[in-house]
Amino acid sequence: MLSYAAGGLAYAVVATILLFVSNGFEFLPLRTTVVIVAYSGPILIMIGLVFGVRSSMLARSVMAYLCIFLALGLINAAITLEPAAATAPFLLGLLYGLPSAVLLVLFNRRVRSIAPVLVIISAIAAAGAFLSILMLANDSVLSVTVSTFASLGSGAAEVLIVFGAVGLVVLGWFGWKLSRLMADAYRRQRLSHERLIIDSIWLFQSIIVAWSFQGLAVLAIVPFAAYKLVSVAGMALAESATATAHQPALLLLRVFASDSRSQRLLDDLADQWSYLGPIRLISAPDVARHVINHHTVLLFLSGRLSELFIRDRNDLHQRLASLTSRRDPDGHFRMEPFFCQGDSWRWTVRHLITASDITVMDLRAFNRTKEGCIYEIETLLDLVPLDRLLILVDHTTNGDDLHSVLNRKWRHLAPDSPNRGAVSPDVRVLSITDSSETPVDHLVASALSPIR
Repeated sequence: MLSYAAGGLAYAVVATILLFVSNGFEFLPLRTTVVIVAYSGPILIMIGLVFGVRSSMLARSVMAYLCIFLALGLINAAITLEPAAATAPFLLGLLYGLPSAVLLVLFNRRVRSIAPVLVIISAIAAAGAFLSILMLANDSVLSVTVSTFASLGSGAAEVLIVFGAVGLVVLGWFGWKLSRLMADAYRRQRLSHERLIIDSIWLFQSIIVAWSFQGLAVLAIVPFAAYKLVSVAGMALAESATATAHQPALLLLRVFASDSRSQRLLDDLADQWSYLGPIRLISAPDVARHVINHHTVLLFLSGRLSELFIRDRNDLHQRLASLTSRRDPDGHFRMEPFFCQGDSWRWTVRHLITASDITVMDLRAFNRTKEGCIYEIETLLDLVPLDRLLILVDHTTNGDDLHSVLNRKWRHLAPDSPNRGAVSPDVRVLSITDSSETPVDHLVASALSPIR
């Protein structure tokens, strides 16, 4: 996060310098500070995305940002001796910060998987329309265009529409191609989903800033380049500090349900475990927003979504071969979903159990009718040492049914099961009370304890 924030500050400084130089403004200390702070507004959006819109970190950052504007406003009023001048910094902050705030809606957890594709393509297409219309500022281009359209019986409105549409289509196509290149970089782990989202924020900000540069709108790409250079350099410096000797892979199994509990669990678990190691799971609609990423969206749009699915053992072995213990460029490990067709989930579960260091099984809403979960419980007892298995339960778990499954399987363990020497199925269970959120801190600590 510090690398992203440093990159955002570099963006704001470079954008301010270009704005002042292109418009002939004097670099007065108060004016320069106000504009830099205003251009830094998207840093708050980044904090909201990384830590959550309800996080204390975001609340403290917003308060600090407002206090800075308040202080700048008071200084401005004291210098000018006009009380109304105290509002000028706030107005400037709204001018450059409020448009970017729309991305908080676009990048919420429900739609953030498709947001980078939409923003990249639309931002580049919008830039194409803007630059095409700017061509009309050239006297020669304007004269030829007006003459041509006048001969066809068209007026100024048609000229603007045609030029804007041509630029929109041409650079929109370029944006689509760029998105595909970025998806390939994501697949090769040269780019992360979080970085795609945050890059999209500053790309969107560049469209807003471009209007301030008037005829030099193309200069808006320079602050974006400064952001990329500083943030990438910061990530490179931090990479060695985040390296660990072993990156424990966590397998999350669960009762497939239509409620939001699986989503909340994965939200909280991903926030903490993604710094420790990869998270693997069988994909289903209850966790759709976590398993859809930039690469997945582009496969869908290009009609190649079927490439993701495991249909036979050959597909499974290819998918297992693609698993990685490397961090993404932003320091996170990946969520690794498996999309299964038919009974392929059974082979997939068995292989994932043996390929993972710890298994967490969410058995909230479990009962004897959940045949898939019963198969997974029995497979876990056959393959996983009990100290590497953690089960989550709450008031919706049918405890009698769970104990019945465990005891029945315990009497018929596989001959090579690592648990045959244990006296009883003493499985570690984490109970979640009806009134509390999932205690992820405790969950992570419990899951890590056998492998520390």
